[in-house]
Amino acid sequence: MAFEGEQSEVDGVNDRSEADTDEGQRAIEPGSDHLEYDQSRDSPEQDEDKDQALEYVVSKLKEISTMQIEGFEFCDIAAVLGYQYHDLYQEKQRIEYLRVALYLAMAAVLTMPRNHSKLLMVVGLLTDVLKSKFELRSNMMDLLRAIELSEKAVEQASPADEGSADFRCALSFLYETKYGHTFDVEDLEWAVYHGEDAVAAVSIDHKDYGLHQHNLGDKLSGLYRRTGLKEHLDRAMTAAQQAVDVTPLDHPNRPGYLNNLASCASRMAKLSGRRSDAERALRLAQEVVDTCAPEEWLYPIYLTNLGNRHSDMYKFTSNIEDIDESIRFGRLTLEQEVTNGKVSKGLPGHMSNLAASLFRRYEKANSRDDLLQAIHMQRAALGLLSPIPNAERAMMLGNMCSLLEAQYKLSRNIIDLEEAIQCARGAVDGSLTRSPDEGDHLEKLSRLLATRFKHTSDPKDLEEAEKQAENAVTAPVYEDGDDKSRWIVYSHLANIIASQFSLERTLTADNVNRAYRMAQRAVSQFPEVDSRRPALLNNLASVLQYRFRRSNSQHDLDTAISLVQEGLAAMGPKNEARAMLLSNLSNYLSLKYDYTRFRSQLEDCVLLAEEALKVAKEQNISDMTRYYNGLSTALVKRHEKFGYMGDLERAASLGEEAIAAAPPGHKGKLAKMQHNASLKFSTKARTRLGTLADMERAIELAEKAVAATPEGHHHLPRYRSSLADHFVLRYDMKGDMADLDSAIGLIEEILASVPQGNLHRPGYLKCLSIYYQWKFEAIYQAQLLPTTLHGDKEGTETVAKTTQGVSDLSNDRAEAIQYLNRAIELSLEAVNACRDDDWDLAHLLKHLGDRLRQRVSLTQSDDDIEDCVRAYDSALKADLAAPRDRISAARSAASVCMQAGAVLKASDFLDQAMSIVPKVHTRTPERDDEYDQAADYRNLASDAAAIALAAGKKPFAALSLLESGNAVIIGSTIDYRSDVSDLYATHPAIAEDFEKTRREIDSPETSTNGPDLFHDLLRDRYGPAARGRRAAVEHLEELLLTIRDLPHHKNFLLPPAEDRLLELAASGPIVVLNSSFMATRADAIIVTTKSIESLYLEEATRRGFYKPSREAIDAGPEAKEFTLETDVLRGSLRTRAKRNETLGALLEYTWRTFIQPVCSFLERELEPDPERMPHVTWIRVGMPFNQIPIHAVGDSKEGLRANVYSRMVSTYAPSIKALIYARERAFSFLDIADPCLLIATMETTPGAPAGLPGVKDEANAISKVMHNRIPTTHLPQPSAQVVLDELWKSQAVHFACHGSSDTSNPSNNSLIFTKINDDGKHVADPLRVRDISISNHSCRTDTQLAYLSACSGASVDIQTLADEAVHMASGFLLAGFSHVIATLWNVQDDVSVDVAREFYKHLLMGIGKPEGRIERHQRGSWALHKALEPVRKEYIDEPLIWAPFIHMGA
Repeated sequence: MAFEGEQSEVDGVNDRSEADTDEGQRAIEPGSDHLEYDQSRDSPEQDEDKDQALEYVVSKLKEISTMQIEGFEFCDIAAVLGYQYHDLYQEKQRIEYLRVALYLAMAAVLTMPRNHSKLLMVVGLLTDVLKSKFELRSNMMDLLRAIELSEKAVEQASPADEGSADFRCALSFLYETKYGHTFDVEDLEWAVYHGEDAVAAVSIDHKDYGLHQHNLGDKLSGLYRRTGLKEHLDRAMTAAQQAVDVTPLDHPNRPGYLNNLASCASRMAKLSGRRSDAERALRLAQEVVDTCAPEEWLYPIYLTNLGNRHSDMYKFTSNIEDIDESIRFGRLTLEQEVTNGKVSKGLPGHMSNLAASLFRRYEKANSRDDLLQAIHMQRAALGLLSPIPNAERAMMLGNMCSLLEAQYKLSRNIIDLEEAIQCARGAVDGSLTRSPDEGDHLEKLSRLLATRFKHTSDPKDLEEAEKQAENAVTAPVYEDGDDKSRWIVYSHLANIIASQFSLERTLTADNVNRAYRMAQRAVSQFPEVDSRRPALLNNLASVLQYRFRRSNSQHDLDTAISLVQEGLAAMGPKNEARAMLLSNLSNYLSLKYDYTRFRSQLEDCVLLAEEALKVAKEQNISDMTRYYNGLSTALVKRHEKFGYMGDLERAASLGEEAIAAAPPGHKGKLAKMQHNASLKFSTKARTRLGTLADMERAIELAEKAVAATPEGHHHLPRYRSSLADHFVLRYDMKGDMADLDSAIGLIEEILASVPQGNLHRPGYLKCLSIYYQWKFEAIYQAQLLPTTLHGDKEGTETVAKTTQGVSDLSNDRAEAIQYLNRAIELSLEAVNACRDDDWDLAHLLKHLGDRLRQRVSLTQSDDDIEDCVRAYDSALKADLAAPRDRISAARSAASVCMQAGAVLKASDFLDQAMSIVPKVHTRTPERDDEYDQAADYRNLASDAAAIALAAGKKPFAALSLLESGNAVIIGSTIDYRSDVSDLYATHPAIAEDFEKTRREIDSPETSTNGPDLFHDLLRDRYGPAARGRRAAVEHLEELLLTIRDLPHHKNFLLPPAEDRLLELAASGPIVVLNSSFMATRADAIIVTTKSIESLYLEEATRRGFYKPSREAIDAGPEAKEFTLETDVLRGSLRTRAKRNETLGALLEYTWRTFIQPVCSFLERELEPDPERMPHVTWIRVGMPFNQIPIHAVGDSKEGLRANVYSRMVSTYAPSIKALIYARERAFSFLDIADPCLLIATMETTPGAPAGLPGVKDEANAISKVMHNRIPTTHLPQPSAQVVLDELWKSQAVHFACHGSSDTSNPSNNSLIFTKINDDGKHVADPLRVRDISISNHSCRTDTQLAYLSACSGASVDIQTLADEAVHMASGFLLAGFSHVIATLWNVQDDVSVDVAREFYKHLLMGIGKPEGRIERHQRGSWALHKALEPVRKEYIDEPLIWAPFIHMGA
């Protein structure tokens, strides 16, 4: 079968020779005692002059005319002499004898009376002579004259004539001979017709009845091989069986009849797939040998055929002993030939058959000695044949071609491939047009030329390969009417054409589409039930994935995945192609994961690679390298995403196994595996578990790969680049400058070999730029120059400045500056090497900006600043780049501008960055990649808003920027459920177009950070893919304008309008707290019903808001940084008093520096209401706000109002967008007809260090409060699924259980329930954030309240995602619960009970009481505020106990 990157297996290296052996014995001529052996004759001796032959005949005829022989006339004597000379010709093969026989036969016919009794016999002589002449000269006129004469003889012969059957039989042979040259099935049908006449002309007891049945069976067998119709094979077997049945056991012809019956039975076995038919063929072949005397000249042929029947049995038994028997009989055949003492004309065929059997054993046992013997035997067979092209020589050259191809696969020696191609050409030249062999030879030649193309890159090879493949698939199909191997090669050639891309050649749209049509055409030739069809589906999938890499069309990749899945579903578990398809499907899912970031696809990728390796081992596949390497690569990818160290350890081990599995002598494959394994060890060395020994092994393997790869090979630059990267990593580990110099030397060697215009050249230039940058940093005094030591991590954050010029530096520093200058020159060259529509241009411009920025920190040159900003600006405007890359460039430009004091320009850059955010498609069902993207945009909105305010822009503009980039994940989900879902409802086609276009723009592009290490696949960056990306960018802009012109969609994906914000503040002020490191300032943006104002928090900015600490309370920003987790929340009971003191101090510090100015502002702006406190919604953006419970800030000593709790009721929201989403539905839980409260409790949790004995009391207390008011459903110790099912039947839910956080993926934060596993044991059963927020029941309009009395239900443990607020509480908000009660950290069991009881009591008090004036959406926050009052009073000095309870939502 033909697969991606592999040649189709050699199939039937001896099928043709075996068939010829069997078919060559098929026919016994009337009147002869021997079988006719069908083979090409040796070339006759040099012809004598024709006149001499004619002169001789004339003289002989004169002599005959004077002879008076009683009872014989002239014509009789001429006929007798004609027979004699024809016999002499057949014995001596001298042309003059054939000419004499022809003239004598013609004279006899011309002089014999029409009523002569022997006229038909003489006509038969002339026919035989003409046939012999045709066989010698291949002049069709001779054969046609012979057929014409025979047909006249048959017409004149009476059915009662003794020779009537013989004439019909002879005519049958003539038509068969004609078919052998015309391959017109009509000739074969006439042969059968006259064969049937011959049988009908004799009775069953006639001595020649068996002979004619035998010959008829032979013609029918040939007809079956042409048509593939079982009817013809059944009739052939019937005729052959009747020939055997009527022939006595001791008859000399019986072995021949049995032999042909055995051949028919063998064909029936191939057709039916029944082992019983193969066993019958073997028994018959054994009987042939047993009944034939060893001295018979046909005995060697029968031995060969018996060996072939043993070989057939192997296909059913898989027992290598059957092939051994085939070889044994092949050797016996040759011994028999030697014993006979002469070289027979059948010896080359016997030798070829033995070579075929040896090759079969090589294929199964992988014994190279068998292959070498087969090649030696086939060479010897060819040496015995005439060098003149003929059918037999063509067949053996084809076999030799297959053997040399196998030898090439082992040696990868181009000499073997060249000789195989020569043999294939010889086979094509020697085969007749439209012969059975023609298509097979063309197929082999096409396959070998495609293979040579991989070595030479010569387009002429590929062009000829495609031409010969077209010729092969248009050649007639013989061999039982179902030889599809040429279509497999045709499909494989399509794969080769498409794979030019991966071989670093230009793949045009015409080429890839032509390849697609070829592969699709090949698939169409195979019915769904054909076992070979999966291989063709696999090749079509391969072509599509190449087209996907070029065009970026998700449809192509999805179709490729579907095709491979279809192929796997159609094949049996033992199909030899199964491992290959599993491996390819793993690769395609890996590609798919790069675009979707669905975790399940990456997990499936690993599982499929595991299964592929397992199946490959079970099937004893000779080349295991791709399967070891495939699993190794998949494991590395999973490690890079999820950090599983076990994956990396195993990947390195598998890399070593791939090296060990490389076929002996296959240097290219070995080098590739060494290179790949070196990458695994290098990756391992970079981790916390990596060692210098891992790095040394990586270098050792990479050096071997480079050494084994010849100059000019397209893999050599990649191998050198990887080795350079390994040297750099060892330089990082050891600090040896020699390693860095080695890396520089390797990249310079690459650039010397890679021509201008090469797609990879910009990437290599960038690599070299990075290495020179590192050399500069190594030489320059690091303490005077803040640097980033890893150029592959984009950007440098330069915070120190020096005013000293380069000329004032020491000599060493001046030398170092030259390396930085060289890095800048190379980076600029890389940019200039790209075209404007190069996908990687933004990367390279950003890199140039980073290098210039580094020089700016040294020189403060205005020119460098201008060049630096210009580079970043160009990267920002590279609209073909992924949005995240453009945003990164804008941030760097803004940072440089801020340092230069250009605040307004910095703000403009960040405004442009924020305008790109809506084009980012972050919504994915499994959410794995959303967090990576959110981390990319960390603090972007904070910086943009702060710098906008610093630049004097309006607070509403700053707030809009915050809304565009804060809580991106939640915002994108809300957008989808509101703006996008609304668009789907009104204009579904436009909505689908919008989503598709946004995905296309935000899809990952290929980087030129170094083709060796950073990517293996390079798309056509200048062709239709690039144009398609530009078109998508332009189309998205047009779509946004179109959508916003539609009725009810004018604010599509835009932040809320100013008037909408003012309306929102009617339920209470909204305070957005923001801090920015880039702007070095903190601000509060306050929304009231009157206006949107900003408040610059000067004191917080002065005292170092961005790193709060114990000392910062009094000492300022130089104090030691700390976090709540490490300094407050983590500790024992013994340290709790100290931790409460620290937290209290932090809350008081935050009050003085941040919150007190806000409260003072609100008191001035708001009209006092003696009946209720103000209701304030806090939105926290940036450090340190996202760590601190704002409602607990201040001095909480009894009687003091210098705190938030005493002045206002607080609620929290991740963003204004989330607040609007929560308020879209009224809080009607207490007013609907049949409300229901679900309570789920976990008193004991599997795997938890301690139980929660208080949850039972908590559930009882809630039920008691709700008695006769709100029905409750209590689920003690439930499973996650049960909870999820019941969740959507209730308007309010209360969970009293443990919680769990996942620091690698916040969407896996969960509430822990329990289930029974397959072993009957209780195990933990998490209900995750993603399960809640993406549930099919989300967005129900009657979900109201979720109370999470669980550990840390509202905390974010990943600080890079703190602004995203991805926790259990936000998950319930997204699920449609407009009010969520949660905790910021662990709480005491008894306190949980008290707060829960008081919360529900005060929630119910809102009905019909004075407090009923409270707006509905404030009931939840007001109830929690009141519930905390007694707890706060009791634990006034212990904020760890009462401060974590928060209300989030409306």
